[in-house]
Amino acid sequence: ASSIILLDDNFRSIVTAIAWGRTVNDAVAKFLQFQITVNITAVILTFVSSIYSDSNNPVLNAVQLLWVNLIMDTFAALALATDGPTAEILDRKPVPKSAPLFTMNMWKMILGQTVYKLAVIFMLYFAGDQLLNPQLDSNDPDLRSKQLSTVVFNTFVWMQVFNEFNCRRLDNKFNVFEGMFRNYWFLGINAVIVGGQIMIVFIGGQAFRVTRLSGILWAVCLICAVGCMPWAMILRMVPDHRFAFFFNAVVGSLSVVMRPFVKGLQAFGRGIKACFRPVTRYILRVFSRRISKHNVQESTNRQPKDKEWPVSMKLRHTPEHLQEPSLHLGSTPAEVALYFGDIQDDILTMIANLNDAEQMLSRSQSKYLGQLSFGSTRTRNQIVDALSRLTVIAAIVVTMQVITGLFGIM
Repeated sequence: ASSIILLDDNFRSIVTAIAWGRTVNDAVAKFLQFQITVNITAVILTFVSSIYSDSNNPVLNAVQLLWVNLIMDTFAALALATDGPTAEILDRKPVPKSAPLFTMNMWKMILGQTVYKLAVIFMLYFAGDQLLNPQLDSNDPDLRSKQLSTVVFNTFVWMQVFNEFNCRRLDNKFNVFEGMFRNYWFLGINAVIVGGQIMIVFIGGQAFRVTRLSGILWAVCLICAVGCMPWAMILRMVPDHRFAFFFNAVVGSLSVVMRPFVKGLQAFGRGIKACFRPVTRYILRVFSRRISKHNVQESTNRQPKDKEWPVSMKLRHTPEHLQEPSLHLGSTPAEVALYFGDIQDDILTMIANLNDAEQMLSRSQSKYLGQLSFGSTRTRNQIVDALSRLTVIAAIVVTMQVITGLFGIM
């Protein structure tokens, strides 16, 4: 089997396939970098604001989180995964199969953008009442609180819009707008996000529990949000090997701290598994017996009426039909040939019945194993071994009946 099949007999198709393969890999990395950043920020913001609030309500309500989820899932996937291959993509070195999906540059951008977003959002959430005091309504406390939560929500969404531009590059180059006008999907989707956010703030007050903002508050939201772009340039100036040293040190320290906890969880899981193993085996055994019994009955009922199973080994020649043994030590060859010619039909009938029994057992076994699609490989092997032994035992029983019938005749 070949890795690539050239349908047009053109070597250039290999270059095109390599370019598109790298483009698809980059598209997945861009989307993951954007989505993980949004997820970490949204989870921490929701958790902290729920604890801090007197009513245990997060700063982002359910409808607002649905809008954020639509941005970071559907819209981001279409915007970041529709970039076509460029000529520069072939200048890169090949990526080995063992290379991790998340590079150090991606972790640097994810953690750096998360720190910036959380710092700005928490500053607006906790200190926004004092920093934006002249611009907030001073007469109605409820309206003042709604204005502040709207500022937080608006800033958070605009941060995701500008961070989409940062995620268009996976290297340390600064030009995040390169090739942007060749991707009409990216431009159109961002226009939809921007238009939708403006409409939500201006006319979506009832559904999204927001209120209209003044021009100064809009400027504050946009300035705080666009700050993630120069911050991304600062992050790109940090060498990857220096960040890798810091990242590995932090992750290594966390692994040392968490190792006893992880081992405790593993031991607890093994104990739970050991407790439930007998119950699981019993349930599997009962269920297997019921399925086996049902399949054997089904196979028996489908047999023609003129054939019976289990096979009844009845011979026409029984000791009652014979007054004396037909063969003895002094029998002549002619008498032996005459005798076996007489019981030839009985022997052929027994062989046919034995073949029918073997075929029915094989059909029952294959049908049973086809329906039984659960359990581990070891369990299935045990079931196959048990059915094989059953087949051998049945064949031995049938053979013993044949031999007994022959000796009874003789």
